[in-house]
Amino acid sequence: MSTLRTLALSTVAVVTLAAGTASAVAADLSVVDVVKATQSSIGRVTAVTPWLFKDGKAGRHTKVGTAFLIDQNGDMVTNCHVVHEDASDGEPSGPTIVSVQFPDRTDLFLPATVAGCDTLGDIAVLKVAGVGPWRTPLHFAAPKDVAVGEDVITIGFAQGLPGDPTVARGIVSALHRSVPNGDFSDLVQTDAAITQGNSGGPLLDLHGDVVGVNTYGTDFNMSYARSAASASRYAEAIIANGRVNRAALGINVKTMAVERVRLPRPGVLISAVDPHGPAGAVVSPDELVASVEWSNGFTYATADVGAWNDAMAMIRPGERVTLNVYRLTDAGVDIAMSLRDVPADAVFSSRVAVVAPAADPMRGIFATTLPQFPAHAIPRPLAPLPPASKT
Repeated sequence: MSTLRTLALSTVAVVTLAAGTASAVAADLSVVDVVKATQSSIGRVTAVTPWLFKDGKAGRHTKVGTAFLIDQNGDMVTNCHVVHEDASDGEPSGPTIVSVQFPDRTDLFLPATVAGCDTLGDIAVLKVAGVGPWRTPLHFAAPKDVAVGEDVITIGFAQGLPGDPTVARGIVSALHRSVPNGDFSDLVQTDAAITQGNSGGPLLDLHGDVVGVNTYGTDFNMSYARSAASASRYAEAIIANGRVNRAALGINVKTMAVERVRLPRPGVLISAVDPHGPAGAVVSPDELVASVEWSNGFTYATADVGAWNDAMAMIRPGERVTLNVYRLTDAGVDIAMSLRDVPADAVFSSRVAVVAPAADPMRGIFATTLPQFPAHAIPRPLAPLPPASKT
């Protein structure tokens, strides 16, 4: 899944994120064989929203993206920004109409219902009627099977061109990337081309498995997809609950400006704490959370807001978690890491305990305000601590 946000092809400049899955193909196939085995399960998504512009004129916003089938029930994964209209030039005057068109049946526009759309993870699931039992669902790759340097391909409806989807080849350039400004985390970086219209399509390995959901492309041979690990978790949650539930610990966090402040370990800055929230008694503003740890020893590093959002989505009701916290002081960094137990009554609600990034609809890139520190509060250089694990 190439992420960050590949612009979703739209009458208004919009970004398209992509997510990945793994296909049910055997192993060691050629690019031609992978395309033949998976193409019939990859569809063109068209989302049309009636729109009332600020000048009072009526019109519509149209986006084109990509989605792929993940089961025999008609569930297809795409990016939330493909089907969710958030442009700032007006407001919707009616519901968004979504349809899916498969390349082998371009005469059919299958109606699709948005089963759920998670803006923080930029993953959506569409329920598509009349998909047909002959289409083979794609499968998400296991995280341990995704390696830097392996060959991958993107398949999607680049630029909204008519006909078959566009195929591009590259490699996995890096794992666990965060962009932009840390708002989205757990991304697969690739040099395979991702352009407008690719959002929501699969980044496939040569076994036909989805290693990511295509999300974002740049002009520097660097594209991004949400990893199969997090995309599959989000998709499963949406299918089961219609949404992604996140633990509301009563903490607002920001991504640190790491180029301005020397940190012993990356972490999110606590900007506000609800004293009545589950974590209200164990953390304070201006502390940094480096990781979240579960009782079974699993640790998830929270280097930025995107990683924090992912971690909150992994906490289940009744679970006790430990926050690995340190503090910035006027004299520097209090390097001693403190483990803060959060009570097992973490609240799950629509009141998400994070600061959602604000979208720039003209570029489809999210921006977040980074904290500013006075000169006397910039920490002195310190030896880095052992890195926290993230799997």
